[in-house]
Amino acid sequence: MENEKNEEKKTHIYEIDFLRAITVFSVVTIHSFATLSYLYQKSWSSTELIALFIHSLHYNREMFIFVTGLVLTYVYYHRQFSTLKFWSKRLLLIFIPYVLWSLIYVKVNNSTLAWDKSILLFLIDLLTGNASYQLYYILLTLQYYAVFPFFLWLVKKIHNYPLTTVVISFVIQLLMIYYDFNYLQKGPLSHLQFVRLYVLPYQDRFFLTYQFFFISGAVVAIYMDKAYKWLQRYGRFLPFAFIITLFIYAVYFYHQLDIKEPLGDALSVLQPSVVSYSTVVILFSSWLSIIWAKKKHAFTLIKGISDTSFGIFFVHVMILNYIAQRILPMIPASVSILERIILVDMATFMASLIICLLLLRTKFLSWTIGRIGRTK
Repeated sequence: MENEKNEEKKTHIYEIDFLRAITVFSVVTIHSFATLSYLYQKSWSSTELIALFIHSLHYNREMFIFVTGLVLTYVYYHRQFSTLKFWSKRLLLIFIPYVLWSLIYVKVNNSTLAWDKSILLFLIDLLTGNASYQLYYILLTLQYYAVFPFFLWLVKKIHNYPLTTVVISFVIQLLMIYYDFNYLQKGPLSHLQFVRLYVLPYQDRFFLTYQFFFISGAVVAIYMDKAYKWLQRYGRFLPFAFIITLFIYAVYFYHQLDIKEPLGDALSVLQPSVVSYSTVVILFSSWLSIIWAKKKHAFTLIKGISDTSFGIFFVHVMILNYIAQRILPMIPASVSILERIILVDMATFMASLIICLLLLRTKFLSWTIGRIGRTK
């Protein structure tokens, strides 16, 4: 979800706009269905099908990390790099907005809490990303920015071995997540107090947990032309690969339920199936983005969503909660549960987009959503 403008003669990657737009919409959709789960858990016999739908959108954090690695490397790989300048810019456009929105969410979610306790909670949440359930990702992103100067040095050392680098990284990713899922999340180590208190609650916001997607994004940035040609040549096979992968993903999901795995385990975002599935979705979506970029259908909308994706990530939970609490009860009971959820999802997304576009065009407020403002 990197918001760097491709400066100093760097060509704008229109495909990234498409990837950001579809991914941030999937984030809002997941949170909408999760927030309104009480509507269908008791009323629908298809709760497991809805859970599978939500699970099928769990590629989004991997996609954003892939895009972040790609854009950062694309912008800085062939430039003179200043670590101090890089960090100072992220301090202004990433860290300070994170602090601001963490403070807002702490106060909104704990309105009756005394100020001294609110400040203590704020400091804890700032370190853990717990001020609101979506802010863990911003904390994760900040870690990638922190290590990027070292990472940039590293990729310049190994750039001559792109395929080897990606394969080794993928294998390490699978092995690491396999161990985590089978031994830490639900295995014998899951009962250890240290694991329960300090590992499981925070493992999803540790940058090495998703190293493959950041590295693969960087490799694609370095070999952009070759990656583009490969997708153009073999992309026609990717829809079939996606359908087959989605089918296997669904079968495995139901298999976990059939063997009496808890639904929470089957929905875990940290398991080998999610790594493989997300990789295929990234390839498929990248091919779709190339097709879109040739004609740029609804370009103004897609570009607006892309430009404000960081801000939408910040504000949508607050808007979602408001709509769920104040607007949803006003919808007639004759409207089906699914239609109500879709209405809330669309209303949340559009309201978030409009608010962020207004902030983007307000010179002294655009920084709150991680952008350098523009007035036109």
